[in-house]
Amino acid sequence: MSKNHSLILLLFFLMNFSPINSQINHPKVLKAGVKPAPPFLIQSTDGRYSGISQWLWEGLSEVAGYECEHTQATLKNLL
Repeated sequence: MSKNHSLILLLFFLMNFSPINSQINHPKVLKAGVKPAPPFLIQSTDGRYSGISQWLWEGLSEVAGYECEHTQATLKNLL
């Protein structure tokens, strides 16, 4: 292996596995695809969600240390 290849590999490992890189705060977001279907999921006029499914997604994301983000989709896209 040439010196250039060795240097490139060394830089790659230093950039990807250094403590500096691991200290960067990446937001942890759980994206949940949803389709309003009362009483499981109800969307209010201001766009907020409530209902059984919303409570479950919020609870799961909180336990896992994530922020929950709902994305409305059609039933076909959810399956």
